[in-house]
Amino acid sequence: MAEEEVLHSAVRKYVDGGDDLADKRIEEQAEAERQLADMEKLDPQSWSSVFAELRDAVLQQAAEEEAHVFPALAHATHAHHHAPDTPPGNVLFGPVSGPSRPDS
Repeated sequence: MAEEEVLHSAVRKYVDGGDDLADKRIEEQAEAERQLADMEKLDPQSWSSVFAELRDAVLQQAAEEEAHVFPALAHATHAHHHAPDTPPGNVLFGPVSGPSRPDS
């Protein structure tokens, strides 16, 4: 939920083609949630193969985000120039300082 509210909304706002990137990630997340719901209906002996498929899909989704979404967002934005960049300040204030365009 936080990913959708923070990451995806920032991708939509700041990245060219961000709507498509965010929609694809949301679609993949929805599919993972459907797979989890399907697993609840299975007997425990059937979980291993279904879980392996789910694990592979989630790892692929994470790799796609790391390869495409995060670099695109990093290129399009940067933290507010007064925002702290070391712990604990960056953890506490990063989400509220929000990204800003490099040209702003």
